[in-house]
Amino acid sequence: MSRCNRRKFLKTALLGVGGFTLSTLPVKGHLLFSTPSSNNNEEKRLLLNEARQAFCCREYYRAEILYKQFIQLYPDDISGYDGLSKVYKCLGKITETVELYKSALNQNKSNPVFYDRLAKSMNTMSLGNAKQEKAYMNTSGETFLLGVSALLYLQAIQLAPDKKYLYEGLLDTTRCLEKKNKQLRHFNEPELSFSNELSSNMSAVTSLYAENWKESRSSLPRGKTTNNLTLSLNKIKEKKRRELHFEDERRCREGSISKKKKEFIYPYFTKSVKENQPEDMENYFTQINEISPSDTQSKHLLTKRYKKNKDYRRLIDFRIREVSNTTGWNDANPFWLKIRLAQALMLNAQASGNKQQIEEALTAYRQAVQQIDGENRNLKALGALYGGMAQCYFAQSAFGKGKETIIEGLEQTPHTSGIAHSLLINYAEGRAAENAPEEAEAILLRLSENDTKKDITNKFIASYIKDRESETQWRKDNNMDQWRKEQKERKKKNKEKQGRFSKESSPDKLKSSYALAKVYEKRNKHTQYNDVLKYIEKENKENEFVRKRKKNNS
Repeated sequence: MSRCNRRKFLKTALLGVGGFTLSTLPVKGHLLFSTPSSNNNEEKRLLLNEARQAFCCREYYRAEILYKQFIQLYPDDISGYDGLSKVYKCLGKITETVELYKSALNQNKSNPVFYDRLAKSMNTMSLGNAKQEKAYMNTSGETFLLGVSALLYLQAIQLAPDKKYLYEGLLDTTRCLEKKNKQLRHFNEPELSFSNELSSNMSAVTSLYAENWKESRSSLPRGKTTNNLTLSLNKIKEKKRRELHFEDERRCREGSISKKKKEFIYPYFTKSVKENQPEDMENYFTQINEISPSDTQSKHLLTKRYKKNKDYRRLIDFRIREVSNTTGWNDANPFWLKIRLAQALMLNAQASGNKQQIEEALTAYRQAVQQIDGENRNLKALGALYGGMAQCYFAQSAFGKGKETIIEGLEQTPHTSGIAHSLLINYAEGRAAENAPEEAEAILLRLSENDTKKDITNKFIASYIKDRESETQWRKDNNMDQWRKEQKERKKKNKEKQGRFSKESSPDKLKSSYALAKVYEKRNKHTQYNDVLKYIEKENKENEFVRKRKKNNS
């Protein structure tokens, strides 16, 4: 055994202690890269919340910077891309949204969610702004965005065949194509379609999901009952929602909730109207109007069904509740509420022969006279008011008062208006009821000439009006030039839409033809009567006026 001096002993001891000490210390670099920091997820959550808060506060440019920072740190998290796409939507940057998801997909080709988002953004662009769609197609070289969306979904399904949302997205793309073609038809442009191979692949892939998808997207899924409706409405009410910071956001949310509730109720309401179930109709209508008192479509459907069933008693009750507003059903103009109540009373009076209700209708019209000033003073209001009052007087055989009412209405309308045309038809009907069919026939023949309202000349109407002020001054006093200008603008916007009547058969021409047929029938002029019926049937084959008279003759 070799001898150990003091220097060797100390050297060996120091090396041993040092080695032992170093072996017990953690390797900082090793721990840093092998396991994530405990604060990493918290930093991620805080950054995402900060970006969302900036978006909610409408600080869109700050939110854009924060979301881009989030994406740079976490490129595989879809939350950042979804948040940034909402910012782009608010800023009107639809093209940037598509480019965003395209770059995201390039970095995450194994994640099916990114395929879904890119396809949906392309569908939105295809149905949205046509200019942005065209600009994107020019820069990207794509010619059919919906076809690209379908291919993306098929690729994603190969990656994740167990994801149901991919099949539903593919089926949604087919519905987008239907909507796109509807837009193209409106502008007389050629329709688009998937290739035969792509269509067959889509059908084969989605065959197991098509039925359930159709039910989930339909307005009224099969097997749904009132209990399901109640559950759906309660689910909307009880849903947990984030806190809002601005009053505009709260109003927007309330509007969205109301819209969603109406979407659930409307299919049940329209079904009850179609199947003629009065109690269900009123029940669903009440629910709709509690949500949205200004909803006019439901009121129109309900009253139209009452008229079709000739259930005037229910119609009158409905109009009375509208006028009294005891249920909060309306926010409509009081003038038109009175007019509609009077019209309902007259319908019931004509059907039942109740003379008391004619007087009630006249009372409602007189109350409406007091509200004709201001914004209510337009041609449509004047025609409804004076034409309706004259009809009441004629029904009471008060022909003198009826003629005075018609003349008063003519004095307040321009000579060449369609309302003057209608009032003169009412006048002719009154004269026919007063046993003056010759004059009625002369008026109606004059109105029917050349099939145009311009034939109502000042000279013709002047024979029924005394002390009429000049047409130019009347138009100036009643602000009719502005009204005419607005009417022309509306017609210009709707010039591509086909009206109910062609230029060869205007509503006024048919209305005068109806009245003329009644006069010929009363005067036993069978040849002229049949000629008028043939003309009406030629212009409108399914005309109810002609059908009823043919049925009575047979």
